[in-house]
Amino acid sequence: AGGSLRQAGFTRCLAVGSLAASSFYLGISEGDNLMGVLQSDVRTSEWLEHSGFRMVADMECWDLSLESFRPPVDRQQIAIRRTCSISRILEESHPSWWISAVLGHCDQSRFHLISHGPERAEMEILYWYPDATIRGVDSYTARLRLPKIGSDETQRERLICLIAESARQLQQERKRSIRVVTTQDDAPMHLLLHRLGFRMVRNGRAMELASDQVVGAGPSAAG
Repeated sequence: AGGSLRQAGFTRCLAVGSLAASSFYLGISEGDNLMGVLQSDVRTSEWLEHSGFRMVADMECWDLSLESFRPPVDRQQIAIRRTCSISRILEESHPSWWISAVLGHCDQSRFHLISHGPERAEMEILYWYPDATIRGVDSYTARLRLPKIGSDETQRERLICLIAESARQLQQERKRSIRVVTTQDDAPMHLLLHRLGFRMVRNGRAMELASDQVVGAGPSAAG
């Protein structure tokens, strides 16, 4: 396989899906290919390792039940709600052609956190879920794409407010849960997810074919 990939001009081969590097369409079936290879899928992991793949990241899938969700309320959250507002973008497609293509089979919802006076959009999150008319897929789970926040506590609190308000709106639309995938070492994001009531439900491994197995002159690509 490595020789065929080199001849095709590929320089990387990933056993993982993501919004940046994915096969069309992302989210068919349960969409958990964002996690790479599930930890429970020992057979596939062993086959990939035997074929020259190596692990590049531990992944975690987190789930929030909307049936019992209640937004966190404290002084910080109250202060943010006084100085910011949450708006939903009504455009049907994402401005990035790549994301629009990868999520072309899904309904997309984007939310902005906007600071007052002067108004400016500070933060955006994206949800996607298959259309309810597509048979065999779960349209009641909204999958969430999160921005990077690092260790900035103020940014974390604002993102908590943004997710909480968007979750409340999804609740009203009868979505049952929100699902998000993170890397295992993203401690700031884990603190945020715990605060909102997410729970970690499964693990996976992002894997990449070793560089000496796929070496070519063409542009980098994911497979």
